[in-house]
Amino acid sequence: MEKIIELKDLVLKRKFTLPELALWAAGIYIASRITLKLLALPSSFRAAIGHKKIVALAKEYRIQKLKEFEDSRSLIPEVKLSPELQEQILNADVAQLKEMLASKRVTSVELLSVFYHRSLKYNPEFNFLTDTNIKEALELAKKCDEDRANSSPRAQGLLFGIPVSIKESFGQKGFVRTGGLCELLATKVESDSITIELLKDEGAIPFVRTNLPQGLSSIISYNRIHGETTNPWNKARSAGGSSGGEGAIVACRASPLGIGSDIGGSIRIPAAFCGVYGFKPTGGRTSMIGHIEGGPTGKGQLNFIITSGPIGKSVNDLELACHCLMSKRLQDVNAPTADFTIPVSPWRHEETHIQEGKTLTFGYFETLDSVPASRAARRAVRETIEKLQAKGHKVIKLDTNVIDSTIYPHFQLITADEFEYIKSMTGREKLIEHYDSMTMFFSLGPLFKKILCKLFVFSGQAKAARLFRSMGACSLVDYLKASCDQVETRRRFIQQLQKQGIDAIVCPAYPIPAIKSESAKFVSITVSYTTIFNFFGMPAGTLPITTVKEGEDVYDEKCGKNQDFTEKKIAEDMRGTVGLPMEIQVATLPWQDEKCIAMMRIIEELVPFYKQHPLPV
Repeated sequence: MEKIIELKDLVLKRKFTLPELALWAAGIYIASRITLKLLALPSSFRAAIGHKKIVALAKEYRIQKLKEFEDSRSLIPEVKLSPELQEQILNADVAQLKEMLASKRVTSVELLSVFYHRSLKYNPEFNFLTDTNIKEALELAKKCDEDRANSSPRAQGLLFGIPVSIKESFGQKGFVRTGGLCELLATKVESDSITIELLKDEGAIPFVRTNLPQGLSSIISYNRIHGETTNPWNKARSAGGSSGGEGAIVACRASPLGIGSDIGGSIRIPAAFCGVYGFKPTGGRTSMIGHIEGGPTGKGQLNFIITSGPIGKSVNDLELACHCLMSKRLQDVNAPTADFTIPVSPWRHEETHIQEGKTLTFGYFETLDSVPASRAARRAVRETIEKLQAKGHKVIKLDTNVIDSTIYPHFQLITADEFEYIKSMTGREKLIEHYDSMTMFFSLGPLFKKILCKLFVFSGQAKAARLFRSMGACSLVDYLKASCDQVETRRRFIQQLQKQGIDAIVCPAYPIPAIKSESAKFVSITVSYTTIFNFFGMPAGTLPITTVKEGEDVYDEKCGKNQDFTEKKIAEDMRGTVGLPMEIQVATLPWQDEKCIAMMRIIEELVPFYKQHPLPV
């Protein structure tokens, strides 16, 4: 005992150097962390068992679903249309399908049969289906054919008799709505979401449900229930996320029109990866009642408003879907589609076409400092701008300083709850690997975060340091200040556009082609190109322009003197991308969704992508 007291006195009397104090502090911290880990072992063991059980149940569920898909083949009538007509159907956009139905070249039952059989044919290869609604779909199709034959007023619906695929996150009566979370497999939805109600009101036939990532927060569509959705252009690549199932099924020509959701690029990224058209309306203009919500922190997040939107094969497809989703019925107090939480802003079809010969002003940028765009992405923008100029339109190269300034504040605001909006729903299941680097960083104390960021800077990873520094929990005061900065930055940017008289912005839809799924956790900052328009509250759409050419499957761009870790991972991913689609993004001022569609229509006429690059399957 006396020896212990002497040792204590010696320690207290001794003067320690700064490095020794730092070592002592680190040792105490590490020892305390190890102790806490040891104390938590029993609960960790129970959690591991719980995770294993819920994942096993999810796998059983998936096996049962795949069997149901195969069994459902017998429910669909045999397709007796000629191969030539079937090919026309598969290549047609929604407007053309409506003409075929009106002229009685095909029936709704035949359309449904063609697309359903095709979805079953390609799902084993690209894994985009989570469920099918074929029994109800067949009843709806038969009713459409009867109403058309009887000249019912119902036959005037915007999507009358058209099969439509639905992202799994939208509630649909009698189906589970998991958001890729195993724990939510136990509960079936009792009523259709407002989105599905609106589609049905216009005669659409929801016939399949499609895949997404766990928690809807990844740029790849992978979860432990249904696995990963791959890209029809290259099976080794991702279909994107979070509406990846929709991007893949439309690119496979297995659905004429899909409905997804977007809070940071979840419609536009899959569309860009899969070479199809996508549109994100202004946040708050579509109803999200019945769409999955992420716990209290997900419901309470107001800086970035999630919105529903379409994925299709033409601007016409996007416009028809938007007309349905922004229907006057949203303000009909007597209808099940009423939603008085959103502004009264019905779709204005007449504004989606610009008068022939009118000169417009397009602002554009080819790249951002946060993540330099690849050669193919820059060329896609450049070719578009050159065609607009040749048509007589005015083009202005934008100063991207304000745009670049949004990147890190976006990550600060969207991760302030440290993924609690997903964790609150996972139950026994663990988060997927894609989220590991972020959740690991969230678990560190403030001191170790600061030290880690310093090490990143010291090792030449300044971008990673700035990204991690901006992420994670912050005080209420800091959150409100960041929210204030968002409002001020948004106002400043919109004023800049107004001052220059810009009608629309043209920029890369994504800085690189479709990524490999294993790269997702390393290149998350590439979402900067889509999140900017969520940050600014602007409507934005994507459309295909070109494909990666020989010699463009390299990435030698860099922010600093040398490539950092993210840029090196992008360079690795760029190899083997020749032939993958490259898209541009078009955006307009907030609430000018119709004008955005009109601007996309002008570009589509100048660059008819599918005439030179047919869809891959």
